[in-house]
Amino acid sequence: MSTGGGMGSHAAPVETPVGDPQTRLNEPQTRLLFIPVSGPRGMGEYARASAIALAAGRRWPQIEIRFALSRNASYAIETPFPATFLPSSPTFHSREVAALIREFRPTLVLFDNAGRTSQLRAAVAGGARTVFISSRPRQRRRAFRLRWLSLLDEHWIAYPEFIAGALGPIERLKLLMLGRPTVRFFDTVLPQVDSALAAAAMARFGVHEGEYVLVVPGGGTGHPGALSAPQIVAEAAQRIALKSYPTILVGVTPQAGRGAPPPHELKVAPRLPVAMLIELVRGARLVISNGGDTMLQALACNRPCVAVPIAGDQALRIKRCVTNGLVASARLDPDDLERVALQVLANDGARRATHSGPAASPAVTNAMDAALAAIGHLAHLDELPLEPVCESASVSAATAREVSALAAPRLLFLPVSGPHGMGEYARAVQIAQAAAARWPTAQIQFAVSREAPYEMDAGFARTLLPSSPTFHTPEVIELIEQMRPQVVIFDNAGRTAQLRAARRVGAQIVYVSARARQRRKAFRLRWMSLIDEHWIAYPALLAGRLNRWERFKLRWMGRPLLRYLDVLLPPADPRTAAAVLQRLGLNDKAYILLVPGGGTGHPGARDAVQVFAAAAHDLAVRGITTVLVAPTNGEELPTAPALQTLPRLPLAELAALMRRAQLVIANGGSTLLQAIACQAPSIGVAIAKDQLKRVRQCAAAGLARSATLNTLSIVRAANALMENEPARAALVRRARETQLADGLGIALTAIEDLLRRSSAP
Repeated sequence: MSTGGGMGSHAAPVETPVGDPQTRLNEPQTRLLFIPVSGPRGMGEYARASAIALAAGRRWPQIEIRFALSRNASYAIETPFPATFLPSSPTFHSREVAALIREFRPTLVLFDNAGRTSQLRAAVAGGARTVFISSRPRQRRRAFRLRWLSLLDEHWIAYPEFIAGALGPIERLKLLMLGRPTVRFFDTVLPQVDSALAAAAMARFGVHEGEYVLVVPGGGTGHPGALSAPQIVAEAAQRIALKSYPTILVGVTPQAGRGAPPPHELKVAPRLPVAMLIELVRGARLVISNGGDTMLQALACNRPCVAVPIAGDQALRIKRCVTNGLVASARLDPDDLERVALQVLANDGARRATHSGPAASPAVTNAMDAALAAIGHLAHLDELPLEPVCESASVSAATAREVSALAAPRLLFLPVSGPHGMGEYARAVQIAQAAAARWPTAQIQFAVSREAPYEMDAGFARTLLPSSPTFHTPEVIELIEQMRPQVVIFDNAGRTAQLRAARRVGAQIVYVSARARQRRKAFRLRWMSLIDEHWIAYPALLAGRLNRWERFKLRWMGRPLLRYLDVLLPPADPRTAAAVLQRLGLNDKAYILLVPGGGTGHPGARDAVQVFAAAAHDLAVRGITTVLVAPTNGEELPTAPALQTLPRLPLAELAALMRRAQLVIANGGSTLLQAIACQAPSIGVAIAKDQLKRVRQCAAAGLARSATLNTLSIVRAANALMENEPARAALVRRARETQLADGLGIALTAIEDLLRRSSAP
């Protein structure tokens, strides 16, 4: 719908000779600059701008497209277009935006809820046409200020008229007086139907059209007042999956905990490309979304929808859709969301997800064609030949590259390894095993020290080095050049020359830091320019949040992307739990679980396994069913009738034992965090120097109790907790409140993003 005066006119752009005349001749004649609001919270404006930009690039391949984005936006690094990164949202950086406009010389600038008067003037002075997109009343009022009306060619109101409200008398009067800009209501924007991409997306998640529930809490970023909203929606998704409805959860990894649905019922996806997400929307039996663009996209696809408000501006929007009989609404509460969703699913014949409403409900339509038509007119693209689009064509070249990268990815893991400790190797193996499950044809390779005493039975190819990879740069470079990996993951290991070798072969680079020294190394400017992602191996609660100097460096460099892995833990699997409990005869027994660690000695704590074994024996002698998970290392461990000693277990089985244990006694490394994430009452025992602080921090936070590495201290701490049910309950409650994130899900999401980037031309 369009309302108001004509298009208006600006002075013709002044061509300033720049550089070589032949270079100027070969430059694209049409340039589009997108300036959406962007930052650490929300991504609706960017998603809308990106969808329009992708569609414009497909229709007119000869145009040049650029974005201006906040470098603090989590999605900024994923943009498929060239971008200028700013310290925060473009609205607050008029000088930089004006400089970008002068340098880029756009034909058309699209401001999405962003912009200042000086920025619009810079665009007009440079000869550009201007579009302002408003999706909130405040931005709409700004666009109707007389000063702005004289600078805008078009004003697009980003929601249907029945939601945003028709033009008021004063708005109509201003348009009549100035004769500009053209005002359009754009219900929502969707990419064109891509049957090949739809088939690929459904095959990826193992679902069929019309059979699955699609849950999209939002852009994966929190909103003020609803920072926990994505996890609340994720919990409802888990509950729906437990009712045997195939469910896809997009953009958020649910917290590890008890009662998780089987993995074949709940599929967790990272933030997806817009085109792929919309194909999943089109095929869904039910869409559960926030009250933003995803809700309207579901309605435009004629899909039943349950909407939940996760931001302040969404409640009214949902209410108007409910009033018009378009959606069902639920509170931001897992119980209510589950109830409403199951009620809608029970009504299979419904094409609308409400129980009552007006007989003639307004339709929500796809405004993409209208947006492209307006862009074509403003940028004088109407006269250019359109790129022919074949409905039956296969996936685009970019999508084909992405599919190829994800079909058989090449991943190289370089963890610190040697005669002491195995935390880095264990973490790398867990991530590699999860990657192999996600991409069964993946080529996964390790480079480790041959001095490492732990068994390397993970089933992955490996290159053995005389010692840790850090000290063997020529061999590591040779391996990188031969394998040509798409992603290289250095875990507390690596040299600058090794990172540069990975960069030369086009690999994406991840550096994992688990100690303060390695974290400082990753924040050296030389390394920051080489690393794509920096994963801090522990939660911010333990590792510490970014300090001012680190934040300054990240803002200045605009890279790498930083993630906290929190804890690596596979999702709960009831079948695995039942099998291991039955095998060990623990189905109807309360037990204590002791896990000293990986079985390699640490300097100053080489007898850790023996100390844990002696403590396990003393507890078992008192009649307490006790399970010790520890390698013997060739030494004889004490026995008792109530004591079971097991070798190292697969993580899924160990986690199943943790979730059922009355008490877990673990080393102060990753095992302690895994026990806390399993919401098990826990005692931490430091067996290495770097674990002392970690155990103290967990104890201070009320997440665990502590004991020293001697038998008497461990037994006393265990007896004290076993005799104090309220204390154990308090530990469980605190662990549940802390909500450690699923590091495996975070790592897989990151790897998938990196693989997509590696496939970019």
